[in-house]
Amino acid sequence: MKPEQNPFEALAAEQMVEATKRRLEASRKRAEKRLVVQSDDDAPMKPGVMEQKLINQSKQMGGYKVIKRAEFTAMKHHPLYFSQWNEYTARVLDLSPDNTNEFVGYIAKQRWLLEAEISIRRLALEFLDNRLIRMRLEQGLPPIDDSLPGEPDNLFITVRTLLRVLT
Repeated sequence: MKPEQNPFEALAAEQMVEATKRRLEASRKRAEKRLVVQSDDDAPMKPGVMEQKLINQSKQMGGYKVIKRAEFTAMKHHPLYFSQWNEYTARVLDLSPDNTNEFVGYIAKQRWLLEAEISIRRLALEFLDNRLIRMRLEQGLPPIDDSLPGEPDNLFITVRTLLRVLT
């Protein structure tokens, strides 16, 4: 205890709950950030039109990611499909350029997925698409590789057709 500190305040600080300490510290930091502008030099910079657009887009993207993560997490605990979903996600994460034909065969045998409601099929296709994009980026390729007319369909298009999902 410092000599100038009140012993009652020291005891209160000692017995204070951690959550209350964090809240008080956050309040103190917010109060320090409040700045009374005395001149143009003290004034915070206002973002330009393009900068503000980027800020807004990043906020929207953050919200989108939170929603998507919540959807995938909800499927892990789905009352009917949780075990099949967990097997499906494990298979998708094990995908490599060498075993795509095996994966198509796996999807064709998954009655639960082929007959599931559209939101579940859409989510499964989204999960696969995210994995395919990551795989291509890891290989130094562009993220999307749509086949040209006359070429055989790629894995995404094949699975999308099997799942009867329009994107």
